[in-house]
Order: sequence, then structure tokens, then C-alpha cells
Amino acid sequence: MKFPFLKREAPCVSRVEHPSIDIRLFANDDVTFERDAFEQLFEFTDVARAIDDLRRSEPDFLGPDASIDRIVLTPDFHRGSGVPVGTVIAARNLVMPQATGNDICCGMRLLATDLPAELLEPHWAEIRTRLRAIFFQGQRDIPMSPRQREAVLRDGLPGLVETASDNATRGIWTRFDARAQREDLSRSHGHGHLPTSRLFGFESFVRSSGNVDGRDPQIGCVGGGNHFVEVQKVDAILDGGAARAWGVCRGTVALMIHSGSVGIGHAVGGYFMDRARQLFPKTVRAPSAGFHPLPMVGPLSARSAASRPSYDGLTRQGWSHDGLALNADAELTNEHLPLIHLVFSNLKAWINGTHHGRIEPKHLQAYLNEFVFRFNRRFYPMTSFNSVLGLAVRTVPPTYARLYSGVWQHPGGPPKAPQIEIPFQ
Repeated sequence: MKFPFLKREAPCVSRVEHPSIDIRLFANDDVTFERDAFEQLFEFTDVARAIDDLRRSEPDFLGPDASIDRIVLTPDFHRGSGVPVGTVIAARNLVMPQATGNDICCGMRLLATDLPAELLEPHWAEIRTRLRAIFFQGQRDIPMSPRQREAVLRDGLPGLVETASDNATRGIWTRFDARAQREDLSRSHGHGHLPTSRLFGFESFVRSSGNVDGRDPQIGCVGGGNHFVEVQKVDAILDGGAARAWGVCRGTVALMIHSGSVGIGHAVGGYFMDRARQLFPKTVRAPSAGFHPLPMVGPLSARSAASRPSYDGLTRQGWSHDGLALNADAELTNEHLPLIHLVFSNLKAWINGTHHGRIEPKHLQAYLNEFVFRFNRRFYPMTSFNSVLGLAVRTVPPTYARLYSGVWQHPGGPPKAPQIEIPFQ
């Protein structure tokens, strides 16, 4: 399909007409595109208008040099969630969490082998069957102790290597070669991990009991969405020196793996999308589709979220306001408000989305109990199902009349009143 806003400049390059942003599409005439992908792109570029408005009315928010310099569209350009897939944005002195969304903290790796692909050709049917069983039918045998889970989340692949002894005699670990893995890590980018000085607000998520036995239901799965495992064949070598350094040989089998983030991407993405919305000046019309820019330089780049209007009036309800300046200190934030933004954003989305905001005050505690149950088990759906099933078969449920008669008590006894501390930013 031809579009009037596309101007061919070279056999594989077209310019997308836009009043303020340099946009180039890299694809030849054999590649087709849908109009809705471009419509989504143009909706995203409203952020350029918002940046100009900020520069005029709130010059201290982003700074004078903040801008969207260029956008490049790759041949796989198509409509995505929020921003089209295949969109590469060159942004100066700002970041847009909504453009990244929850698609963050995933893993991507190429594993080169010395196995000739022709040796596997007679066995492809059996290999496909076995891979489906492993990834989609629960036949993974990967014991993962709490100590190992913390090690891999805190230290990356080197941490996993150092704790492999926890399950050395079970499952896949019986075929684990620590020496070969250390050699493999020496050829991996960053030695298989990304060093950081601290864990931001996710210390409690990463911290484990330290036990050396157990299993993690998500480790070893690929994840949902666009994650995959591909068995590939190396057809050609373009850089002989690089190929020799990385152990890549023509005609051999390679494995390409794109795996999920074990829930961390959702937590990180949700936190920063909330932060961007909170910080965006109310005097400026927000960009379309929630692409609020966050400053990367200047006095506001490390600013904590301001107090919200919903906190007003708590004194009249018996709460005392004890001010606490977090000042973007990750350790202080994690100590006083661990994952608090994620909890309440999920709760609001659940109430307004699933229940359409229709929760009567007398039912509120029951709904909150359900939300806590779901939230605490959000990474373990089968565990949640087993718990609910066990409760259902062992408990005689009350009738509606008894539940709200004022005389019925939970079999476990009345819960203690929660002790809540609310530090304000």
C-alpha cells in the first residue's frame, strides 16, 4: 500500500513527512505496511508538541536541550502496544517510560554450538515434540532453590554458577559443567550480568530465605508475549575474526533465546510510568497515549513524587502527618515504601477495570482480602489455584445473610487491626 506521506529517498530508505521530527523508514518496496501502524506512530509524535509546550511554559522541567531528534523505523514496523514495534527513537535529555512499557528486563542470548546442522535434520520432528513438552507441557526439570533465585536476580549468570551446588544431584543440574559455563561467561557481554550499586525498590522482591532446596515455577520457562526459543543454522560468516572469537562456525547449530523478566519488567515499567504521570506539570496538555517525558538532566531529574491531593484531610480522620523526605534515595524508599506504587496502581486498576468501580463500602474488606491474596501470589498462579481449591473443599461457606448479619466470624478468628505507617514525601 502506498501512502502520500512516504517519500522514497533510496532503494531501501523512505522519509516519513512530519512537521518537526526527522523520521526515516528502512525497507524496500517489497515490504508492506498497515496504515494503523503509521497512525499509532503519529499519535506518539504528539510528545514533540508537549516538549515544545514545556519549553515555553515550564522551562525548568526538561531543560532547553530536551528533544526528539530522530525516529528510525525498521522493516518489521507494525502496530504495537502504545508505540509501534520497530520504532527506534533518538531522544535527548529525556526518557519516556510509556514507550518502553513493561517490555523491559527481558533476556536475549545467542548460544553457539559446534554441532553440524546436517546431523540434526533427520531428527527435527522429535526435537520439536520434545521442546513443546519442555516449554509448554510442564516437563522442565530445573530445581531452583531460593538461594539460587536470589543469586541469579542479584548477580546474574555468575551468581547462578556459584550456587549450582544447591541442586548438583538433581534434574538438569546433573549435566551442569561449571568449568564450561565459566568459560562461556568469559565470552558473554558483561560476563553475563549488569553490575549495579543497589537494587532500587526491589530489595524485598529479590531477597530470599536462603534455603538451598526448592523450585521456582517460572525459572526455565520462556514467558508469554513475543518470547521465543529458536534453533538456527549459521548460513554465512560476514566477519571471520568476530566469528572465531565467539565460536561461531558456518553450517553449525545456534540457539537464539528471548526470555521474559520473571515479573520484574512489569514492576519496573509500572513504577516509572506512574512516576512520569505524577511529575508531568499540570499546566501543560499531556501528550497523547500517556507518553509523559521524564527529565534526565537538570534540577528535577532526581525529584521524588510530590504529595498527592488524596492525602488531604487525613488529619481529620485521626492520622498524624510525619514528613519524610525520600529525595530519590532508593534504599530509604525501599525501607519505608517497598513497592507501594505497584500495590496501589494494581489495586486501582483491578477495582476500576474488573469491578468497574462498583464496590460497596460494606463489601470493601472482602474485596481487599481477595486483592491481597491475588497480589501475594501473582507470580505463582498454580499455587493460588491449589490454595483456593483447598479452602473450598475444607470450608463451609457462609450464606450472604449470615456473612452480613454481624454474628458470623471467620473460622480463623478476627484478624488483628493492622499497624500502618504512612511516611509522606
